[in-house]
Amino acid sequence: MRSGYEGIIEKYLLQNNVLFDYEPWSIQYFLKAKGACADCGGESIWKSGWYTPDFVLQNGIVLEAKGFFKSKDRTKMLAVKDSWPNLDIRFMFMRDNFISKKKLLTYTQWAEAYGFQYHVGTRIPDKWLI
Repeated sequence: MRSGYEGIIEKYLLQNNVLFDYEPWSIQYFLKAKGACADCGGESIWKSGWYTPDFVLQNGIVLEAKGFFKSKDRTKMLAVKDSWPNLDIRFMFMRDNFISKKKLLTYTQWAEAYGFQYHVGTRIPDKWLI
């Protein structure tokens, strides 16, 4: 069993007989980097990274379980969405915290602003499990 919030989500899936895979695969994503190329001076520089989803349900929905949703995680998820627009990524947030100390935006407001489906709490919406 996983620890932390991922463990809570995994327990929910198991108790409700939901078929899922935990971290089943990784995909490469691309993110526009700041600055210019040292060799040619070009300004279109891309860096890449790898994304491994927390859970993939049998219906293809990707669930990301987030207790804390750090800036680097938000940047990565936007890059994954841009690189893989047909991937159905949905967030499970432990709480609807503010994304920074300035308290201007919550996790759910961020998700809405960028077109991600989300839910707060430990119970996955039934309509996601169909």
